[in-house]
Amino acid sequence: MRTLSAPSRTSQLVGRDAPNKGSLSNGCGHLTAVGDPTNNPPRISGFRKWRLRRRNERGATIVEFAIVLPLLILLMVGIMEIGFAFYDYLTIERATLEGVRTAAFTGTNQDADCAAVRNVVEAFPDGFIDRIDRIEIYKADANGDQLPGLTNIWRYNGGDPPLDCVTSWDVTELWPATSRQTVAGTSPGFPPIDIIGVRIRLDRRWITNFPPFIGTYRIDEHSILRMEPEVYE
Repeated sequence: MRTLSAPSRTSQLVGRDAPNKGSLSNGCGHLTAVGDPTNNPPRISGFRKWRLRRRNERGATIVEFAIVLPLLILLMVGIMEIGFAFYDYLTIERATLEGVRTAAFTGTNQDADCAAVRNVVEAFPDGFIDRIDRIEIYKADANGDQLPGLTNIWRYNGGDPPLDCVTSWDVTELWPATSRQTVAGTSPGFPPIDIIGVRIRLDRRWITNFPPFIGTYRIDEHSILRMEPEVYE
């Protein structure tokens, strides 16, 4: 005689009461889908995370570059402007040295100033003379200061060639070369040998006019030297 047992709860679930595939019981008799977005947010793949991170990095890079770019431009403009200005300064300094050396050795020669101006022009690069405001040849005191009323002013008028002292220059002469003291003596009260100076002035304009390099400024450079004695008494 066969004994029939009651079906178990597990076997009863098989059929219409069994949970659908992909579902699990939550322990309270209710079925919940595994992929339910309310309980389990969708996962972001590693590639998508990398793309999002790259996008954020690109945005940060653009912002940083926008902040740094004006500083880089100012730095490059400053290097260029100061470099050209320093070049002009060194050029004028060298020209004053050439001019004063010539003026000191030519002494009381009538064309002493012309020879000095020619050496100044020859020390300039091509076209530089057009930018010069004026050249001064003056008498200096024992401290090297320029004495008032004893200065010869040479202004270039654009003539060609610039080495022509007669037609290419406008000259204001207040200290003739023939009046310079070049006689050396040891007796009491003997006048000392003159000290001669050469000054060059250039009103220079900034190239870019990019702040703060705006407008013009003046380069004023001079050199002095004691006249070479021509006679000893």
